Amino acid sequence: MLDDKYHEEFIRENLDILPESIREQVLIELDSGDEYKYFGTFTDEIFGYFLTSPSLLDAFKEDKNDFSKLSDWQREETIKKRIKYFNGFGINHGDDYSKYLEDAEVKRVWPTPERVEKFYKSKEKYINAFYREFYEQTPQHKRIREEIDRAGLLDKNDSFDATAYTEKITCVNPNIVLKGDSYELLSLLLVNFNKLDSNSLDHFIVHELNHLFELTLQEVIGSSYSFVCGWDDFTEEFNQQERKEADAFKKTSKRNYELFNEIINELIAQEISEIMHQNGMFIFDDSEDSKYTYTTSYDYTNFLVRNFFKEFKDVILASRRGNINLLFDEVGKENFEELNSLFHIFYENFPGLKIYSVLERKKNNVETEDTKLYDELYVRSEEILEKMRKHKANKEEININK
Repeated sequence: MLDDKYHEEFIRENLDILPESIREQVLIELDSGDEYKYFGTFTDEIFGYFLTSPSLLDAFKEDKNDFSKLSDWQREETIKKRIKYFNGFGINHGDDYSKYLEDAEVKRVWPTPERVEKFYKSKEKYINAFYREFYEQTPQHKRIREEIDRAGLLDKNDSFDATAYTEKITCVNPNIVLKGDSYELLSLLLVNFNKLDSNSLDHFIVHELNHLFELTLQEVIGSSYSFVCGWDDFTEEFNQQERKEADAFKKTSKRNYELFNEIINELIAQEISEIMHQNGMFIFDDSEDSKYTYTTSYDYTNFLVRNFFKEFKDVILASRRGNINLLFDEVGKENFEELNSLFHIFYENFPGLKIYSVLERKKNNVETEDTKLYDELYVRSEEILEKMRKHKANKEEININK
């Protein structure tokens, strides 16, 4: 089976994570072709019965190291998994976790952060390879690839990957075509109709169509093209010779204004969706439960810019197609940059699902360092907004006195 193929490659690449005493036997089992060779063994606990199964190494990830930030059940589960891991190396102190921490042998077998990270990067690589090969064999993928190839995209590295079928996302991938003697942007809009929250599908599409509107081609020089989307500048090298598979699991760094840009785009999209609802316009959603607020992860930073958006909406809209200097002139570049910095602070301190627990504590009036930081970010955003107002007033006064 395809899963077995990549699972075995994953195990071979990470064999050193197992106790040295069982590695040779594991290799023998790998070569035997026995379908049930790992089930119920320590190898199964580390590598899982399937490629996507959980691992005892989950308990050694960076986010599990600070017990004070874990809930009671997360802490208990982490300790249980760690004890199982130590047991697999022949170290047994029963359920007393404190004794394991005092054992010198435990310190020797404790996986380093670098080794844990390497393990999960390897796992992502093989999961990526598995899904790519699996979905590339499907008729729908072949049909979509034929349609894309007919579009005449100059950049063959079009960012469309077969693993997109597994991602519950809707996104825009900009590209470029040559029409006559001139270059034009031609973007791929990927819509996943298997989204868990399908009652917001119309809104997700509006959000991405909004990005399409914001796209502006700037120039093409040699084999590179530059364009603007909202407030972000992009430069891409295009490969006209052959298509290379995108890495669906590749982690890319955030662009300077990406987080700010996304929530502003989301607020604009929500206004458009609201107008659609008011006029009874529903495309894929059921009119009874369709929604357009709190549908993207960016919504949780709404509190930072809600008032800024309301107050400076006209100039914000005018700045969205490569005219960010209009906004700098209106509110002050330093003030804009300071407000932008709050998004980076937010995502550094409230990554992933952490924001849910912070909002739950605020709802129950439970004060923690996290809730205080959350409130502080709001206060800072309002202070910055006041400085923006003063900048605008000073500019208007100077214009009057001219």
